[in-house]
Amino acid sequence: MSEQLSLGGPYLAYAVICERVLTETDGTISLIRIIDRFTIRGPSPSLAPTVVSFWLAILFRRGFPRGVMKLTLQPTTPSGKTVAAMEIALHFEGDEEHGCQAALPVQFLVEEDGLYWFDVRLEGQLITRIPLRIVYLPTVTMPGPGPESPMNR
Repeated sequence: MSEQLSLGGPYLAYAVICERVLTETDGTISLIRIIDRFTIRGPSPSLAPTVVSFWLAILFRRGFPRGVMKLTLQPTTPSGKTVAAMEIALHFEGDEEHGCQAALPVQFLVEEDGLYWFDVRLEGQLITRIPLRIVYLPTVTMPGPGPESPMNR
């Protein structure tokens, strides 16, 4: 465990996937439509590679540590494959209760349905995991009336 993280913070306030993040002029954050699943419909029997768009929103309360810390978001597919990680620097400053947030727009390529996980690490230490379930529903097309259908007489 990182020495900084063992001294009383930072503390996770939230880590969510949502449709949109609004930041007001006074710095207030609004998370719109917190979600944990996407339903994708398509014509084929199995999911074709598809990009889903969402926001990852994470907020820490500082606690005792100050300074810059590395936040890593590591996606894992339902089959256990890790995808390229996202890394950003968070600057912890102000009073102990002061928040430090990351709100990231994500364009995420899904190639299989099932449960994806986003590991949230601060300075390499696992803080939490965010789930995202991808559900694929093939569209069903009903055959139209044939030439011998009573509707065509």
